[in-house]
Amino acid sequence: MNISVRDLHLSFGPKKVLQGMNLDVKSGEICVILGGSGSGKSVSLKAILGLVKPDSGSIKIDDKEITGLSEKALNPIRRRFGVIFQSGGLLTSLTVAQNVGLGLSELTKDSPAEIARTVDEQLDTVGLKGRGDQDPSTLSGGQRKRAAIARALTMHSDCLLLDEPTAGLDPPTATTVDNIIQRVNKEKGATCILVTHDLVSAMRLGTTLHLLHEGKILVCGTPKDFRESTNPVVEEFLAREFSKPETVSG
Repeated sequence: MNISVRDLHLSFGPKKVLQGMNLDVKSGEICVILGGSGSGKSVSLKAILGLVKPDSGSIKIDDKEITGLSEKALNPIRRRFGVIFQSGGLLTSLTVAQNVGLGLSELTKDSPAEIARTVDEQLDTVGLKGRGDQDPSTLSGGQRKRAAIARALTMHSDCLLLDEPTAGLDPPTATTVDNIIQRVNKEKGATCILVTHDLVSAMRLGTTLHLLHEGKILVCGTPKDFRESTNPVVEEFLAREFSKPETVSG
């Protein structure tokens, strides 16, 4: 999936969030959007999904303009995306397997046996084999995020949108999640867009990094480009984020 965002402006009342954002995501790459809190990273994902309407600008998915589409026309496009929320977004009223297979149950005509096979395969892919009967509350933070990735994979998503996938995780668990994202990207060919504060993950995973600052992409490039950048905003951002203490979660 190729995504092109051009001169995107988006406001909530008097608050201007995106002020001329440009972004290009090539099929099969891992695109990382960096930025401070409130910079509009998560809002940009919602705009790409068509969940919020921009004031002006263009968003094209494989050369198809989506900004003026109706909800009905957007639905088949949205089904090409898998979304992994910060918390994992699992429903506590369902088992892990039921959560992972929810999209198949609601949106396809697959039989219960077919859904069960697909769910088992994807749970195995993310290292959660045998956990399908558990309640989501019994999973650790990292396991919930892995289950969310499995849920996206059951729908054979062309693009994964990951909102702070390693937030609150201890370093070993964050590395496990990173490795799964990398493997899914390589083996499934899924385009991935991450928004994150985790510079270790960003540098490890990113094909391209994009720094969102004052509503625009200020700098884009490879991890090497960012490390060697002399842009004062980039230097300050890297110094500030790398100096933060680690947050630990189970």
